[in-house]
Amino acid sequence: INSGAYGIVYKAKNIKTNKMVAAKVIRQIENMSTELYEKKVNNEIKILIKIRHPTLINFIGYSLKDFTNLPNVTTFSDLAEMSLYDILNKIRNSQNIENFDNTCRQIILIGIARGMMYLHQQNIIHRDLKPANVLLDENFYPYISDFGESKTSELTKSSIQTNTYERPPAFIAPEIF
Repeated sequence: INSGAYGIVYKAKNIKTNKMVAAKVIRQIENMSTELYEKKVNNEIKILIKIRHPTLINFIGYSLKDFTNLPNVTTFSDLAEMSLYDILNKIRNSQNIENFDNTCRQIILIGIARGMMYLHQQNIIHRDLKPANVLLDENFYPYISDFGESKTSELTKSSIQTNTYERPPAFIAPEIF
């Protein structure tokens, strides 16, 4: 379905339920130590297990191997094949989007705000919120996804999260500053 810096997302069928799901194969990129890969994967799975909210993508489970039996962790979540990025591109290209009105826009905005509020209440900083990581269902309901860059913050510490993975300032979440 999609790919990013750390993984490829596939559309897969759960053979027990016949339900279509999203399967994200998290791969170890070049120059990344096994220790760092395991730390990133463990962090993402720990966060996915912890969060449950109507505006966050529903985590189903994970496997320690990918579809070819290689040691690439694969996470499974509900499937939403459209993203806010797709919608914005269609609007930019003057394409008509059936049933996409101001109510849909407001539902998306409020959904994102509620999801982010929930994450912050759980002391989680997303760090990669962008239109491509806001998935939409057929009713344009939003689901925040991709927690690979997320961090849990400890409010009792007076430390600053400094590792921004050398991203340009335009792509760094405001809460990082």
